[in-house]
Amino acid sequence: MDKTFAVLTAVPVVGAALLSLYVVRVGGDFMHGRMLLPALFCLLLPVLAVPVTRLTTVFLVGAGIWAFVAVGSLRPPYSAEPRAVGITDERSYWSRATGHEYPILAEDYADHPLMPSALNAVHGVDGPAVLVQDYATRRWYAYPTDRPYVTVAADSMGALGLLIPLDMRLRDGYGLANPFAAHSTPLPNGRPGHQKWLPPVWELANSARLPIAEGGPARAVDVAAARVALSCPEIAAIDASVRDPLTAGRFADNLIGSFTRGSVRFSRVATPPVTCAP
Repeated sequence: MDKTFAVLTAVPVVGAALLSLYVVRVGGDFMHGRMLLPALFCLLLPVLAVPVTRLTTVFLVGAGIWAFVAVGSLRPPYSAEPRAVGITDERSYWSRATGHEYPILAEDYADHPLMPSALNAVHGVDGPAVLVQDYATRRWYAYPTDRPYVTVAADSMGALGLLIPLDMRLRDGYGLANPFAAHSTPLPNGRPGHQKWLPPVWELANSARLPIAEGGPARAVDVAAARVALSCPEIAAIDASVRDPLTAGRFADNLIGSFTRGSVRFSRVATPPVTCAP
């Protein structure tokens, strides 16, 4: 019985430690350490049913005091404006940007000043294309593609993802759900959770029909250089790991390959000429 109790106690504690180390290693979370909540639950699991005694009361009081200290004195800088240092107050930002005190519905986010131009581009496209925004003019450009869907090359997939049709593909430039961006070199002093921003030129290299027409937000030479980089075996393997059908063989390859692919990094700026590393 004692051995069984020890094993049952050790398993969630060891799991919590490993998960915490992993989260810290990959860079934490966008805000508030939400990815540490499962680890915290596992760590507390062995003591959730401990009877109340003088000793456990002391620990509970100590934890309560520490919680007040952490909330009052250890919080990082907090701002309603997106910035490189600290954590953005997302609720305050979206309340002010949309004009809705409590933006809950998808329609609320459509009132963001930059959203109408994006939605006009999405609804105005005729057939499959890759939509890319010129950050200087905020104008959207449509590039032809051989893929059977529309790709919206946006920076993030949050609010815009609520508003575009479900049969369109939304590119997450910040890497939270983009395998290419996740393996790129981070921006210097980037926002927490947004350091690995990958320019839309990479989506054009991956999805658009070459050659790219001049006059838009991307240069044909940069797209061609990114296309060469994407053809390198290490990066091509990352693409195949998420794009290929999930067969038993693909599952095994992804599991085994994760030990080497996880450390793959490439420059977010594809400067021609590009060559694959030997």
